[in-house]
Amino acid sequence: MSQRERLLELLIAAGPRGVDNHDLVYREGITRAADLVFHLKLDGHRIETVDQGTLPDGRRRLCRYILHPRPRQVAPEPAAVAVKSPAVAAPILPMTFLCGCTRAADGKTWTKRCAFHLKHGVTP
Repeated sequence: MSQRERLLELLIAAGPRGVDNHDLVYREGITRAADLVFHLKLDGHRIETVDQGTLPDGRRRLCRYILHPRPRQVAPEPAAVAVKSPAVAAPILPMTFLCGCTRAADGKTWTKRCAFHLKHGVTP
């Protein structure tokens, strides 16, 4: 079992109290906890890093990691498909290009062509 898998197991077992970095190092032998937590976060796990503050002599304490449950993914309900009657449908308009060419509403013919496209026979 990899250290990442072991750390995830420990976080799950600890629940909301979390796992102290001191315990990870000295009891479990996991010395790269910050790196492992980073990669677990990349995998989508919600892990909070809680700073334990400082000791009376000014030394920093280690941190505690708490695994929060992932939010439940609710599948979106299928949207109702609105069926428009042909009488209510929006009119199809011709499409005008920046060069000045205009495509007919049917989408197949041209109603107006610019000088460049007339000369070269190129479609915009």
